[in-house]
Amino acid sequence: MNLQFKDSLISNMEEFKQLEYSALPARLSASDLMAHLRERAETKGRLLTENNAIINGKLRPVLSSIKSIDEKNVDELYSFAQTLFSLSSALDMGLSLEIHEALVAWGKSRGDIDRWLRSLYSAGLIYSHFNDQLKVLGNVNFLEKAAAAFEEGSAFKKQYFELENKETRLLVHRFLSGTYLVYISYNNETEYAEGYAKFAHHFDTAMEFWANEDVRALDPDFPWANFMTNAHQNMCNWLPVIRKQPPETRDMTLAQKVYDSYIFLTEQDETGFVNKHWPPQRTNYVRILATYCVGIISYDEALSQLREMFYSADPNDYSNGGLLTMTFIPHILIEHLNISKTAANNILIKSEIKDIVFKMAEYCKNIPDTIDRQLFNRTIATVSKHFSQTLLNFDHFTDSILSLTTYAHLPTYVHSVMVSKVTIILAEHFLKHNPEYFAGMYGATNAQTVLSVRKNILNLLARAALCHDIGKVFYITAVALASRKLYDFEFGIIKEHTSTSVLFEPASEKMKFITDVMRGHHKWHNNQGYPESFDNAPLPYKFAIDLISIADSIEAATDNLGRSYARALTLDQVIAEILQQAGTRYNPIIADALANPDLRGKISHCLNNEREITYYEVYKSATRRKQGATRVSS
Repeated sequence: MNLQFKDSLISNMEEFKQLEYSALPARLSASDLMAHLRERAETKGRLLTENNAIINGKLRPVLSSIKSIDEKNVDELYSFAQTLFSLSSALDMGLSLEIHEALVAWGKSRGDIDRWLRSLYSAGLIYSHFNDQLKVLGNVNFLEKAAAAFEEGSAFKKQYFELENKETRLLVHRFLSGTYLVYISYNNETEYAEGYAKFAHHFDTAMEFWANEDVRALDPDFPWANFMTNAHQNMCNWLPVIRKQPPETRDMTLAQKVYDSYIFLTEQDETGFVNKHWPPQRTNYVRILATYCVGIISYDEALSQLREMFYSADPNDYSNGGLLTMTFIPHILIEHLNISKTAANNILIKSEIKDIVFKMAEYCKNIPDTIDRQLFNRTIATVSKHFSQTLLNFDHFTDSILSLTTYAHLPTYVHSVMVSKVTIILAEHFLKHNPEYFAGMYGATNAQTVLSVRKNILNLLARAALCHDIGKVFYITAVALASRKLYDFEFGIIKEHTSTSVLFEPASEKMKFITDVMRGHHKWHNNQGYPESFDNAPLPYKFAIDLISIADSIEAATDNLGRSYARALTLDQVIAEILQQAGTRYNPIIADALANPDLRGKISHCLNNEREITYYEVYKSATRRKQGATRVSS
């Protein structure tokens, strides 16, 4: 069986990844930037086409007949899947998962435990990584599939002494640690009890197994101390749960276990794990919270020490320790400050929280490209949440969040700017001819009162359109590198960008409108589309959301600079499609208005001229800002 196609696939994926994540060259002229973007989009489009042909025409026929292939080809497929995704590579998690699941089926059908377990472990690892990357979205959860894979592998400890392959026995230990580790994802308030019960069961099972003298004697050269050390490290990951529990209801059994793990890591660590893998800032953070949770230091002492960590930190340190101190420590500090609010000190605390959030935001603006994107996305979520809770200036809030998302994916940011511009063109047309359609915004009840708040309506529409795709920052790292047709579950991930609970707390009517736009811009005029939980029919500003939805479709479909997964259409072609779907997907009143030559001309001028100007302005701003971050250490 010829599997030579995999070399071409890997080469294409590596080139695609380089194009997707490499920084744009500095100091390009406007014309050179446009040429670079067009060439990049065309190259990515070609790679997508080639990869889809290879996957559907060559790889999937092999996987569909997997049971008939021999061990040599199974091993070659395994090596290929590991190249697609391992701890040091992330070419394509989804495709790697498809291959590993086929290999698991092969191993089970042949009774080949060694090959069965190695692919099962890889599949569990991929599900676990998906869950870690995307759990911030709330509704995307691969936890159960990861846990099922790890538990299936852990069950082989019952026949441990019958396993002849040493590497397979080592895999069983990895399954054991992976099983309890995956349940850390349950450590939020609503799932805490269930999550910890499962974690504790598997944690104790693993520790007991590793302490078994017969098990240790079989392979005395195994890294037993590493197993134990990693287990204690993962026990410390329960600190976020304990610190949120009031002292009178705190789970002191868990608190003591975490504290004991901290002592083990700092005083009895045979492997030198702490000094090797934990920056001093993390050790100090664990010390503060662990000693607070068991009552060794008081709440005020913990708060004081957290303050000292944050305010004495180097704001230009982008090492792992710097990231912890400038993004995670202040998150905890803000929570503690909010808990300690009283009537007497409320104003001072609000002022300090605002100062902390601004420091976090400035730090994030300069995070270099080399930083882990997964960590960056979580940081954006944290900063965004605090912004929405602390900033009184609404426009300043959204400007700050939008500036942070620039780094995640420049084409997505430019798309949002352009949607805002097209939205204003459409809105101005209707404010001139049918202002009554905006009744319900800013308390307006008829055409006359709408016109009295015309400027406010335009500003809010521009802001909402600019923010409509902010949620994409959380999944781009998971699916942007997919140089092939996406899986159904990946489309499901994309749909989650309409979830806003991770970003905003709508404390005002303005914010409520923006969050509704974020949730509803893919909801059809007839209430189909997604998300299913969002009902646009009763909203007083439904027309405004329909307007932004059409602007979104027009801009995305005509973009020939940032999109590589679909051929750009002409404006006439897009309008023809909108008219075909008028009354179902699109508001028929807005669709019919697109036949107006004056309106169509303004939109065409915007798309043909403003897009390139916008790309260049955002490019200049982003490259200037990135020059500020230079010091990165491990």
